[in-house]
Amino acid sequence: MVNSIRHWLRAARLIEISSDKKEVTLLGRKIFSQDGWDPYLEDEATIWLIHWLMATNPQHATAWYWFFNRFHKPEFTSKEVASALIGFATEQITSKTSITTIKHDAAVLLRMYVQKRNNQKITLEEALDSPLSLLNLITYSSSTRAYQSKLTRRDGR
Repeated sequence: MVNSIRHWLRAARLIEISSDKKEVTLLGRKIFSQDGWDPYLEDEATIWLIHWLMATNPQHATAWYWFFNRFHKPEFTSKEVASALIGFATEQITSKTSITTIKHDAAVLLRMYVQKRNNQKITLEEALDSPLSLLNLITYSSSTRAYQSKLTRRDGR
C-alpha cells in the first residue's frame, strides 16, 4: 500500500524521488500542508489539478498521458483501450514492457475515472471511488457495455 501511494504521489508530481531522498514538492506542500490550500482534498479544483498533473506526466503516468493526449475515441471498450495502449507502448517505449502490466494499467486508468456501479458482492475497499471519478471524464454504460469519454462543456466556476 505504501508503494502504491508513493507511486501516485510521484505520478501527480506531489513528491520527488531521487537516489538519496524522497521529498514533497513545493506544490504538494502548498496543497496538503496543515495550513495548505486543500489539506483534505475537498475542493474539486484540486482534483482537476491532480488530473492535469498526471495527464501531462509521460514519464511517471504514461497510460494517463497517452489516454488523455493521444487516444481520441469517444466510445470504447476496455479491450480497445488495452490494445491501443499496447500499440502505443510498443511504438514509443524503448525499454522492455510487459503486456500484462500494460493491460493492468489500462484497467486501473478506467477504474480511477469511472464511478463504481452498485454491487453487493464487492468489498468495501473495492467499492470506494477514486477522487478522479468525480470529474466524470469517463463514464460506463451498462446497456452498451462500453465506456465513453466525450468532450463536454463544463461550468467555469
